[in-house]
Amino acid sequence: MFEKQKLTQIQRYTTNKDGSPLTFQKDGKSVPYTRVLLKTDREGDKMMSGFGNKTNEHWKVGDEIEIKCTEVRGKDGKTYFNFEMPKKDDAVIAKLNALDSELTRINLNLNKIIRHLSDIEPLNTTSDGSLMPNFDPKEIEYPDADQDAIAEFMKE
Repeated sequence: MFEKQKLTQIQRYTTNKDGSPLTFQKDGKSVPYTRVLLKTDREGDKMMSGFGNKTNEHWKVGDEIEIKCTEVRGKDGKTYFNFEMPKKDDAVIAKLNALDSELTRINLNLNKIIRHLSDIEPLNTTSDGSLMPNFDPKEIEYPDADQDAIAEFMKE
């Protein structure tokens, strides 16, 4: 799950320890890349690794970023931590899900209003179709009480 976190440390590398450029093979060609190492307030001392790109090229210590930390077991048996950033598709999907929920809520309310306006299911009925009880003290009749005293009391 992607979470907002504050950067506490960040380092960028374009070369290996021996000084040779970091590259990967794509379509038979060597493509350079930037390796990013970072720590955040939420993950503490876990050094996380990821790839540099246009989104993170200007990140600096103190920035609030949105990432997900994943644990990876290396070929050497050690545990490493990688970070991932949300892809544009992730944000679009989250927004679509929120809009879908809101649209469902609106449709439920519209259906309730339509049923009320068409007298299929008046708003003042219970689930069994009986009328809702009237709790307005001004409209409740008290047959054994002095009606004039009640009317005077309700004016106050």
